[in-house]
Amino acid sequence: MLAGAVDFGGTKLMAGLVNETGTIVAQQTAPTPKAEGPEAAAALAALMLRDLVSAQGLTTADLVGVGSTVPGLADSRRGILRYAPAHDWRDVPFAAMLTEQLGLPARIANDVNACALAELRFGAGRGVTNLLWITVSTGIGGALILDGRIHQGGGGIAGEVGHLIVDEEGPLCGCGHRGCLEAVAAGPAIALRAQARGLFGADTPMVLALARRGEPLASQVVRETAVYLGKAIALCYNLVDPDLVVFGGGVGQHVDLMKETILSVVRERAILLPARPPRIEKTSLGYEAALIGAAALVLEGEAHVG
Repeated sequence: MLAGAVDFGGTKLMAGLVNETGTIVAQQTAPTPKAEGPEAAAALAALMLRDLVSAQGLTTADLVGVGSTVPGLADSRRGILRYAPAHDWRDVPFAAMLTEQLGLPARIANDVNACALAELRFGAGRGVTNLLWITVSTGIGGALILDGRIHQGGGGIAGEVGHLIVDEEGPLCGCGHRGCLEAVAAGPAIALRAQARGLFGADTPMVLALARRGEPLASQVVRETAVYLGKAIALCYNLVDPDLVVFGGGVGQHVDLMKETILSVVRERAILLPARPPRIEKTSLGYEAALIGAAALVLEGEAHVG
């Protein structure tokens, strides 16, 4: 059983074929045709998928369907990309476009929701039913799996952990509020704090690398980041009681540096049952989680959305 998968990002468009075990059988990447509009993106994704199935000696009729991430707010139930800020696209029926191009059932989801679904089905989340996914990169995004299904909320924005306020006196966030998790713990905030402490010219990868080697200033910045993350995760534990928290993203790949501090803060602030200690893991699927999650939307006819 094979599903077509599309990871539709701000700068790149990845297409792949994924089997029922979550293994990527084939994939290719191209620049996102942002200037040409969403129709061009759907057409390019379809062309890439047709090339991939042809190379496997198959046709698109051999696919059970196609799933796609979208770079923004998604109405997964209706298959509509509601708003893509980086593209300034609104109310795009992207699932219907893919169906028209390929003659296959299509489903879409926000990229972080797809990552969470992939981890639940094929990664560290196998065997759990309630999962919180957190992407820590240039920004911070989150997704909730509750009772085995993606929980989107009434407006499709459930899981936005990046905009939990963890420091009332903190810096201004892009959303207009002060002290959001994204404003104090995302990649740019880590670099700015390091530079303010005297690590002039340091970017986020450098800070993380220095902290891994035990450099005192970098280690302090990373510990502070972990405290902020722990505060946000504690709020999530009190509200939805996840079985597992999984980190992805460029900074999230280094959660091992922060795990001890995060867990300490969570234990201090959250209401936890002794039989359910907090669990935090790094994604086991890496940067391909979104593509695998896109396929999971249609594999075995189980969308797990809604």
